[in-house]
Amino acid sequence: MSLPTNFPAVPKGLMLIPYVTSVGDLPVELYGTFCRFSQEFEAEAIAINVGGQVVDLTDALSQRLLDNFNREMREAGIGKQYADERREDSMQMQREMQRHLDRDEHEYAGI
Repeated sequence: MSLPTNFPAVPKGLMLIPYVTSVGDLPVELYGTFCRFSQEFEAEAIAINVGGQVVDLTDALSQRLLDNFNREMREAGIGKQYADERREDSMQMQREMQRHLDRDEHEYAGI
């Protein structure tokens, strides 16, 4: 199913926020930004995904709803969870890189 091109798209540069929510019975996706310093997400767009096409519903919904989602995310601490996961992924990648460097040094030294 393909939607007409006149439906608004989510602005470029916003990331999909890993937070599951809905408006009534309609599952929606939140798009926004992540601040590394405060470790919080700021939702800037509410969208639905229809067959892989993301449609921005922000203008059709109230700012109060967007504010409520932002408050819920802060209270749930998902920004901090996301930062912790990214930090752990980074540390894991650094450990793997060090393991490869150590292996390469041993092979070069003939150990």
